[in-house]
Amino acid sequence: MDLQEELGAVEQMVREKTPSHVMPTIEASIHEVKESGLESRAIQPGEAIRDFELPDATGAMVKSLELRTRGPLLIVFYRGAWCPFCNLTLRAFQERYSEIADRGVTIVAISPQTPDHLLTLQEKHSLLFPVPSDSGNKVAQQFGIVFELDRDLRAVQEQFGVDIPSFNGDHFLSIAGSGGLPGLERRQGARFICRSELYETAGARDGNCMD
Repeated sequence: MDLQEELGAVEQMVREKTPSHVMPTIEASIHEVKESGLESRAIQPGEAIRDFELPDATGAMVKSLELRTRGPLLIVFYRGAWCPFCNLTLRAFQERYSEIADRGVTIVAISPQTPDHLLTLQEKHSLLFPVPSDSGNKVAQQFGIVFELDRDLRAVQEQFGVDIPSFNGDHFLSIAGSGGLPGLERRQGARFICRSELYETAGARDGNCMD
């Protein structure tokens, strides 16, 4: 089963296990984000992006400028341990880490979670790539992929025991969109690469930018 199939299976499982009266709230929130213009406001393929410096789980600084000296840089935006879809995607990149590294590509997964939560994540999954903490989604905001959770969806997440502020260590209730896997290329400077180009690297058959 490839990544796309796994994501589809998890989505189906969520639908089956979620109370019927809750699904309309989830679907309405998804629709609202899609209709908000987030995709058009987000960074587009070919546009320049700024380099960043973020602390990892140990406090060491992860600098995109240094990582880019090794070759192309693949950035994954990871919402957090509470997101099953994000966990599947991260695991897919971990499983294909050697194959990706052999192509000369460096992976970095940016997350708004606190360093303590990220340390647990890295130890649990033995991740071979850095997962720096982007407090307040500041770097994700530069990509234009951050949106606020609406009140109804917050209530649903609380029912499921998802407390995003506790994971992120702040009061913000914003998360990065699940699309947008950017790439930074050394020779061409910093440019954005569509998600579909990179999901193939992780084992998915297809994908869309910011869907």
